[in-house]
Amino acid sequence: MTLSFFPLSAPTVMVMRLMIPPGVPAWQPIVAGVSTLAATVAFVWAAGRIFRVGIPHARVRGANYAAVLRWVLRG
Repeated sequence: MTLSFFPLSAPTVMVMRLMIPPGVPAWQPIVAGVSTLAATVAFVWAAGRIFRVGIPHARVRGANYAAVLRWVLRG
């Protein structure tokens, strides 16, 4: 049940749970959909910041995890 609300697995797990009788309460697919949508928006936003800041820096020096996290948080 927990994986039904984790955004990366929610679409697959929730569809499987919906097919098994007696189904799921109506609020669970809504929460799973909202969490997936919110995670998608956050991932696209973070990727945009990494792309905007990281492309000019990547030619000068290599990126590491600390630098990428700094680009996401500070820009």
